[in-house]
Amino acid sequence: QEIEKARQDKADQERALRDNAMQEKMQLEQADRNERRQRQILSELQIANSKIKARIEQNLIQTGSIAGKSCRLRLRIASNGLVLDAVGTGDEWLCLALRTAAMKAGTLPMPSNKDVNEKLRDTTIVYEN
Repeated sequence: QEIEKARQDKADQERALRDNAMQEKMQLEQADRNERRQRQILSELQIANSKIKARIEQNLIQTGSIAGKSCRLRLRIASNGLVLDAVGTGDEWLCLALRTAAMKAGTLPMPSNKDVNEKLRDTTIVYEN
């Protein structure tokens, strides 16, 4: 009976070790998937930001030299791309021109990926010349 109990205890320990090893493996796989997903989102975010910046620049009316000037344009955007607000910090005239261009653009190109779309809804684009 003692031998049977010892055998059962050993089997339980081995099962617990296998379970722990399996849990660790699953956690590592999940961490790897999360890391790959974050890299994908970041890549899509960069592409989407470039498209938004290009759309705003299409509507930019340059009234004088913007060489050497910069502006950080903070945008609030609806999920469908509608510009809700644009606030610039930096060179007053460049920021005003960029804000006007953003509002004139009306609807900006937004990604269909829900996670990327959500991150872009409140974004800052930096313009430096």
